[in-house]
Amino acid sequence: MMILRGPSPEARGAAEGLNFVADLLTIGIKPLIGKLIANAKRREYYKNQGDEICA
Repeated sequence: MMILRGPSPEARGAAEGLNFVADLLTIGIKPLIGKLIANAKRREYYKNQGDEICA
């Protein structure tokens, strides 16, 4: 049985800190960009599935 381990607490803390700084510097633009990318990927997925209504 293989035990999967997540990132170390130090790496997790560093990632959270970088995300916080990025949010401050971009003044909320980062979440908007993330949503635009997610919508584009979702549209591409549904288009590849042949579902034109959701795309």
